Amino acid sequence: MGNDTYYVDNVGDVVVEAAGAFGIDTVMASLSCSLGANVENLVLTGTDADSATGNGGNNRLDGSQNAATNILTGGLGDDIYVLGTGDSIVEFAGEGTDTVETSNSYMLTAVLENLT
Repeated sequence: MGNDTYYVDNVGDVVVEAAGAFGIDTVMASLSCSLGANVENLVLTGTDADSATGNGGNNRLDGSQNAATNILTGGLGDDIYVLGTGDSIVEFAGEGTDTVETSNSYMLTAVLENLT
């Protein structure tokens, strides 16, 4: 319980976090990865183009640590997308109030609410 960090570097890796656990949990993934229940953050760390997929909670999906062109897919919660050059976002209407963080030029779409 607490702020846990998990490292995913194999397609067979599975992260399980107990429901009701306190803290903010982060997955550092060197390949495409989807967040399981009760995990909040996902950072792509590999060198290939990968995808980061959130869950129904409030997630922080970070593609900026991976120089490749990544796809970040949110969910129902209020998500934060941290974009690197060329990264893209998949988000649908009614899926929370979402924020894009980037040092690059970026134009918000109708389903993304905030840009920093």
